Amino acid sequence: MEANPKEFASLQNQQEITQAQRIKDLQKQAEVDAIKETIAQDPVAGAILEAQQPTADGVRP
Repeated sequence: MEANPKEFASLQNQQEITQAQRIKDLQKQAEVDAIKETIAQDPVAGAILEAQQPTADGVRP
């Protein structure tokens, strides 16, 4: 059974999208971890960083 080129391209594209989303998620987690580390080490800088983060609805305070 031969692979349909369109199906293969679609599958490959979906894998690339999934991989890109995973990279994005990891980058965001790294940012969150860095902020948490800063908060733990320096309460003043931590408070400033925390205040700059968007809220759950995406709006900055």
